Amino acid sequence: MAPAGWVQPYATAMGGESKYLLAGPSSGFAQPYGHLDLGLGARAATEVFPVILDWLNAHQPTLR
Repeated sequence: MAPAGWVQPYATAMGGESKYLLAGPSSGFAQPYGHLDLGLGARAATEVFPVILDWLNAHQPTLR
């Protein structure tokens, strides 16, 4: 969604659980993902969405 060098410092500064992932061939994706490709790309449903779902499932909020 933004240049890689801009994203990592924000992920670290915000604290809490986060995952930095450069969605592209260097990370095992079939193509380099741009801004809209992450949600609307032809392979987003099979490559990007499962990564997001896995993270969300691993970080379920606890009820008090």
